[in-house]
Order: sequence, then C-alpha cells, then structure tokens
Amino acid sequence: MKAQQIITHLAVLALLVALEARATPPADGENMPAMGLLCPAHQLANGEIKLQPDQAKLEADLQDLLALNMSLADRSWVAQFRAAPDGAAAPPQGNPQQKQQAGTPQELEAWRAAKATVDDTENFKNVLAKYGYTPENASQLMPLKGVIAQYAEAAFDIQEAEKTKVPTGHTDDQLKTLIKTAVYGHNGGYDVSKKAELGFPDSENREAACTAQSNSNPVKTIAGMVACLCTVKDNMAPAKAPCGPYGGEDLKWGTTTPPGNALWKKMRSSCPEEPKKRVTAMRIQNALTAAKLAFQAGGSDLYVGKYDGTGCDGSTNTACIKYTNQAQNSVPIFTKAEWLEKLQTVQSELQQRLLAEQSKSQVIRQIETLKQLVKAATKHAEKLTPPTTQHQSDPKLATANDKK
Repeated sequence: MKAQQIITHLAVLALLVALEARATPPADGENMPAMGLLCPAHQLANGEIKLQPDQAKLEADLQDLLALNMSLADRSWVAQFRAAPDGAAAPPQGNPQQKQQAGTPQELEAWRAAKATVDDTENFKNVLAKYGYTPENASQLMPLKGVIAQYAEAAFDIQEAEKTKVPTGHTDDQLKTLIKTAVYGHNGGYDVSKKAELGFPDSENREAACTAQSNSNPVKTIAGMVACLCTVKDNMAPAKAPCGPYGGEDLKWGTTTPPGNALWKKMRSSCPEEPKKRVTAMRIQNALTAAKLAFQAGGSDLYVGKYDGTGCDGSTNTACIKYTNQAQNSVPIFTKAEWLEKLQTVQSELQQRLLAEQSKSQVIRQIETLKQLVKAATKHAEKLTPPTTQHQSDPKLATANDKK
C-alpha cells in the first residue's frame, strides 16, 4: 500500500471515530485528518498551473514531402498555386476550358504552402538536400513522381483524419480557470473580498456561515471548507488552531466575514504548496477520491471535519461544517459541492487529451514510416527509367494520373 493511501485510510478512520466523540470545544489539530483529505485537491491550484498533456495540435512535419511532391507535379496544375501580387493564389493557368476539381480548404492550404517552399530557392534547396539531391540533379526524381505522390497523399490523409479525432473541449486557460474557481471561487487565490465566490455571500459569523445558514454554502469551494475547518469563532479565547500550527491563537473567523487574507498561509500550513507538480487526469482523480472521503453523514445531515455530536459553532463545539438535508440515509450528497463538478470536467478533458496523445503518437509513427519509404526510394532514382507520357494532373495531393 502506498504512503498516500495509508494516510488517506488513517484520515478516514480518524473522521469516523470523531463522529462518536464527546462534546468538546475546538482543539489544536483536530481537523488535520479532514485537511489531509482535502489537501490534494487544494494543491491543484498552487502557483502556475501546468496541465499534462497540454493543449497541442497534431503537427507531423509533412512540409518537405509535400514540397517534393509539388515540385514533380504537372506544371499546368502547379501554376494555379503561384502567388499573385496581393498574396492570394493566382488563377489557374493553361487551357481555360479544362475544369479544375476543387480541393478542401485543408488541401488548398497545404498545396499553397508547398508551392511557396518550392518557389523559395534556398528553402527548396534545403528540402532536396534532405533527400540527397540538388537543384542540378533533381530531375532524376521524375521516375518516382507517382510513388512520391501516393506517399504524400497517404501521409496527408492520415494526418487530416487524426485531426478530426483531437478533442476540442476547453482551452488550457479555461481549464486552469476551472481549477482555480473550484478551489478559490474565482480565477485567483484566496481573497476574503470575494467571500460570495467562496460560498459566503452574507455577513455572518462562523457558526452561521459554516452551518449553511441563510445563503451560505460552506462546501461550495475547497478554500471555503478550509476556512471553516481551520479557524474558530471570533470570540473563542484562548483560540485554537484546528489545522495547526499548534499553539496558534489568531486563527479566527471574522465577526461577520471569513478569516482575512493574512491568515491564509497559516490556515493551510498543514497542506504545503506543490507549485511545480503537473496536473494530470490521474492526479485529479486521486484528489477527488480523497476529498470526497472528507464528507461524512449522519441521517440527513452532512458533516466535514471533527463533529462533537452537538454542533459546529467553532467555539463551544468543534470547528466542523454542518449542512442540513445534504445527506440521505447517512450517505453524503455532493450537489452543493460545486468544486467537484468543475474538477471532474478538467479530469475528463485531460483524460481525453491523454488518449488523443497516444493516438497522435501512433499516427506520427505511421507518417514517419511513409517519409522514410520516400527517402529509401529516392536513393536509387537515377537507375529508373523516366516516364515517357505526359500526365494531366487533377488537383489532389497525389493525382490519379500521377499514380500510374
């Protein structure tokens, strides 16, 4: 059993035992078990969030192969991609009675880019060099015109087909905002001036706010739960530190507001930041599993933290969270835990990205194989007999006539 799993099991055991505890005022460290379960979710929003995998496009390097194919294609077909003075594609050249077949926007973009490479003397010289040729002996490649066209078309089609599978979903920035909002209620850090976003829109003391009185939702955000669990009521003296550090006497809820920003680092002292750890689907899943275990229930009431059996005022009674009618048959209901759905969305999309990444890697290997086959064929092009017939190409990456 891994260390983190052992810690999780011990924390759950401590919470279950706590439900049977005698009525007592808050004590130092009493909510560390609950904080230990919430901590992995809390840490997701630390520092600069780095997602893995991040949002990436399928970018196999086809430009050299497409440029080589373009350089061997029929001139009357190639001419239609000559750049016009204004930068637009020039109108088709040759027989005006000959109807040119339209390509897809993706094909047209690829052809124009390939033609631009061919027209740039230095760039095209570099392309030929990769295949072991120079502008002076490139004509030796003509016998391979059809083969290269077939490989170019196959590689392009494989890439375009894969692009349709890449999940769109949210952008990286949107997913990062979801994580921040799940933890802090907004795209930022702990900020008592945004107490409504935290889950506490009204001006209330700790007891009212953390027991879901009026409009309060003490389980709306991770930070809102931490604020309830790790501070005591403003009038408790001497004050205690339910989440540590032991002996702290300033971790108090405001008279009518959540604890101030200056107390945040001390409140979360038992949950150190992990700003350089990448956020993955598996990490979020593990964090969600742990965080949900912090939720306990008795009858129809939901509890988070040590419950003394009588109340959660954070002064006479323990510093817990109580939410009436958010459990059924002593099973927690997570409807009010808005952070849960947000993090589940991020987890799901990162999982989709991971699957797409694996598929993309396979596609890139297929394309690289085709490119290597072209290179292998070009090594002996000079020994082949040049084609004697003129080909009338239609606008495909690999034309039907060129394949003959």
